[in-house]
Amino acid sequence: MQTEKDFLQGLSLCMEVFIDPGAEKHPEVDTDLLLGNMEDIADVSQRLLTQLEAAIQGKEFDQQVIGMCFMTLADDMKNAYAPYCRNHDSVITLIEKYKEEPSISAFLQSQLDKLREKCVVFDLEAILIKPVQRILKYPLLLNELFKSTEDDHPDKPEILAGINAMTDVATAINEYKRRKDLVYKYKKETDASFGDKLAKLSFHTIKKKGSRFKGRLTTNLGFSPQTRDENFENEETRFRQLEKIVKIFVRDVQTFTTQIQDSVSYHENLVADIIDFYDDKQQSPTVQQFQQAQQKIDNTFLPEFLENVSVLVVSPLTKLTQMFDGPTKVIQKRYDKLLDYDNLLRKGKDEKATEKSLSKAKQDYEALNAQLLDELPKLYSLSLSLLQDCVTSFVRAQQEYANSLFLHMSDMLDLPSLLTHGENVVEMFNIQHVAMVDRLSMLSFIPKGFNPKVDAAVKSGDKKLSKRQSLINTDTPNPQLDSQRVFLRQRYSPDQLFRVAQTYTAIDMMDLSLQEGDLVGVVMKKDPMGNRERWFVDNATTKGFVPSHILQLPNSSPQQSHSQLYPSISQPDVPSSPIGVSPQNSNVTPSPIGQYSSATSSPQNTHQTSSPIGQTQKSPKIVPPIGEDELSEELDEMLNEDMTPDISSDYSRDSYIPECEEFYYAEYAFDARNSNEMTMFEGQVVTVLAKHDEEQNTDWWYVDADGHRGYAPAAYLKPMS
Repeated sequence: MQTEKDFLQGLSLCMEVFIDPGAEKHPEVDTDLLLGNMEDIADVSQRLLTQLEAAIQGKEFDQQVIGMCFMTLADDMKNAYAPYCRNHDSVITLIEKYKEEPSISAFLQSQLDKLREKCVVFDLEAILIKPVQRILKYPLLLNELFKSTEDDHPDKPEILAGINAMTDVATAINEYKRRKDLVYKYKKETDASFGDKLAKLSFHTIKKKGSRFKGRLTTNLGFSPQTRDENFENEETRFRQLEKIVKIFVRDVQTFTTQIQDSVSYHENLVADIIDFYDDKQQSPTVQQFQQAQQKIDNTFLPEFLENVSVLVVSPLTKLTQMFDGPTKVIQKRYDKLLDYDNLLRKGKDEKATEKSLSKAKQDYEALNAQLLDELPKLYSLSLSLLQDCVTSFVRAQQEYANSLFLHMSDMLDLPSLLTHGENVVEMFNIQHVAMVDRLSMLSFIPKGFNPKVDAAVKSGDKKLSKRQSLINTDTPNPQLDSQRVFLRQRYSPDQLFRVAQTYTAIDMMDLSLQEGDLVGVVMKKDPMGNRERWFVDNATTKGFVPSHILQLPNSSPQQSHSQLYPSISQPDVPSSPIGVSPQNSNVTPSPIGQYSSATSSPQNTHQTSSPIGQTQKSPKIVPPIGEDELSEELDEMLNEDMTPDISSDYSRDSYIPECEEFYYAEYAFDARNSNEMTMFEGQVVTVLAKHDEEQNTDWWYVDADGHRGYAPAAYLKPMS
């Protein structure tokens, strides 16, 4: 009992000097690792001492029973002493490291001097070894007490039970230490260099590795059974999954930071290009503001973000993945020992192998298996907690970086050019960008393949255009009649009348074929696109477009006589009689003005149409000239007028009078299934001409896309803001 008091006093003095709240501290000394769970050991020792004093004091010798005290505290002593003894070797290594630092060594020496004032102390290692020695002394002390106790004393069997309990505690602690030494041994072997491993190569090693390979092969093929531990397999699976998650997360974070750096670099190039663009122009405050904001991001915000991610995320997880190498090597060694054990177990049945080798292999396997079952759950829990903290730190770093960018760039978001487009600036940019690329793709000097979507649409449109061009009437036009010339002179003013200088054959559906010498009236001196080299003319039969260079003013004077206006109408040599004209004088029946039939002659025609009795024939009525506004309105009507009723339905759709003209864009791509439908690619801008088909079905809309018209599903279209 006195030795227990001395042991407890030494523990109390050590804790008072190193870990009490009033004790002197050193920032580089880890007192928690140095002393371990010495407080738990002191607590168990205090309870044991209290029970021993209660079992002895105030009692006769025959009534003193102390064996029961050790039996009741056996489990608590094992739980308190086992961790301390298991970590004692690490503590000794730490002390050797501390002695190499002058400041730490001086601090430890000053603390030892304080202990020497109250007890006998040789060095720090001598103090820290006492708990390890004490737990191993209990079976020896009880065994001496058992030998000195009479057989008829009531404490004799209790002491024997106490000896067995303390022996079990010491055995368990020794097993804990042996497991750790075994793990440390194999870990050290795996850390050895290739030269060291080659130096240890021997016939025994080759034989053992060959036996393991044979055992692994037969086990995988199912030829021989294998010892399995489901608890270990579950823990190994969790460990492998966590290891994979950590490695993937570190890789993704590094990729993300690289892409962020590339993005900032691209923005720097963009700023440089904008500055070069405005270099020869007046300095813009907006450009300078954008340049300053980008410099702030590059010089301040991005380095801070990268530093936070490196310190709080990448570095801890990288060290964690390096620490995973140790458990991985021990797990592999555990499988090697399992193969050795299974091989010896099979040989024991076949060749009666020595029991000593089998027992040794079993002990090694069970030691590694138990050690892994004890430490893998702890490693998993701590590693998962570290991973969660790193993920939280990464999200927080991203949030701080994004907030810094937003606050610094918020002034740029108030620019009028951005406010006019509403909230969805990206969507508006995409629509305008696609529309501009489509327009560029239509230029003649743009190579094929610049925009595959437009190339496909143009190819489809070319097929329709070739079909339409096949319907254009390229036959030689009929000669113009005199009555048609009369109609044109009545319809149009002299400055609108032109003569065709050379024969022209239509090359487009809206063109007009003319012969040299024909008289035409010019309705509009431009086409719908504003091209003044193509005029819209009327030849008294139909209307269409012709090149302006083939037209010239007529040589005749604007003021012409009545006979010049009607050269094809025969005038009688004598005045008409009141009762009409004799059939012998004329057999000509003139067509009314404005009709396109010519004079005809018939031998059977014995009567002539004449003016009413008592009236003379009046000259044709001249139509007044048409104003400019009326011409514009008439052009709009004539452009949409069906002038050739014998053409196909495709032309009818092209000349369709739109009910509305609204701009939409294709939200999805659509492929036409017949000639009435319109092929669209995603993002293409179209003009909606009618929001229904010919049967008033609103599911199909009539649209125009780059000059090609057809029906498209309404659900595929979205209005442009």
